Amino acid sequence: MKRVLLLTGQLRFNNVDRFNNFTETIEGYDVFISTTREFEEFALKITSRENIIFLDDYMDERYKVTRHNHIYQWMNLDLIIHEFKYKLLQYDVIYRIRTDIKFNIIKLMEIPIEKETMYSYRDMLFFAETKHFIKTFENFYNDIFTVYMGNTNKYIPLNYSNIMR
Repeated sequence: MKRVLLLTGQLRFNNVDRFNNFTETIEGYDVFISTTREFEEFALKITSRENIIFLDDYMDERYKVTRHNHIYQWMNLDLIIHEFKYKLLQYDVIYRIRTDIKFNIIKLMEIPIEKETMYSYRDMLFFAETKHFIKTFENFYNDIFTVYMGNTNKYIPLNYSNIMR
């Protein structure tokens, strides 16, 4: 199986050892990154320039500055999917991983991937077969505003459109 790693948002490394440990862990895998220019130096040490996109360059066109910090991770995921969708479709499985977690990549890659199944550990790590991953997340950022934000009900109905995609 051909697998790809997505790194979105802040590239959080609190020291050189943590950075080196992370890059050693993901060595041998293709990596695509969506982050801000603040993390450009780290991004260029992880993957090639053509696999990196900077959210800063799209803030006026597609995205708006928000006071909701948790939305930036979804902006980055949306951007990476829209900009690299056709490259990503060349892979069998997509893994979205945060850089501030420790994980065993060998055990992670041994998990059997079932069709139309999303695997996750909160927002730190999630993965799926590529077509299912893209169908699930390519409109998710817009859904935040059209389905979830501003909903004054205490109950938010399950968004079946994401499940159906």
